[in-house]
Amino acid sequence: MVNCSNCGEAYEGNPRFCPNCGAPTNPEDAQTTKNMYNRPQNVPATANTNGGTSGSTIAFMILTLIGGIMCVAGVFLPYVKASAWVYNVEYSFQDLAKSDYVIFVAVGAICVLFGVLRLYLLDTLGGILYAIMLYVDSHDYWENIRSDSRGAMASKGAGYYCMLIGCIMLIVFGLSGFIMKLKNKKSR
Repeated sequence: MVNCSNCGEAYEGNPRFCPNCGAPTNPEDAQTTKNMYNRPQNVPATANTNGGTSGSTIAFMILTLIGGIMCVAGVFLPYVKASAWVYNVEYSFQDLAKSDYVIFVAVGAICVLFGVLRLYLLDTLGGILYAIMLYVDSHDYWENIRSDSRGAMASKGAGYYCMLIGCIMLIVFGLSGFIMKLKNKKSR
C-alpha cells in the first residue's frame, strides 16, 4: 500500500492519479501537471489584438465619416427642383438658406471630426441635431415653395436626400459604434 502525497489516502497498485483526490502519483506527472496549470493562457481568437481597435469599430468610424460627409455635401447639391412647362429651376440648400447653410456645414464637419476621433455618442447627438435642423428648415422652405409655385411642380432633390441619409447614418452608426465601444470596454 502506498499513501498519496497530496491527501494521504492509501491506494493499491500503480495508478497514475490518486483515486481519492486525483493528484498525480508519479513525481514526473506532478511536474507536468504543475507546468500545465502555471503556463500563460492563450489569447482567444476573438480578442482585440490590434491596439484597441476592432474591425467593427473601424467600420462604424468609416460609416459615421460617410454620414457626416453626406450631410456636408447635401448642402451644395440640388435641394429643390421646380418645373412648369419649360420652366425648370434647381436650388441648392445654400441658395435657399442664405446664411443658415453655414450652420449645417459646421455641424456636418464637426460630426466628421467626431467620427475620426471615434466619439460615437457625440456623432449620434450631432445627427439628431442635424435631423431637427433639417426638418425645421425644410418645412419652412416647402411651405414657401408651395405658396409661391403658382402651379409649378416642386420636388425634393438629391441634396435633401443626401442630407437626410447622412443624418440617419450618423444617428444609427454613431449609436451602434457607442454600444460596441461599451461592449469592448466591458470585455477587457
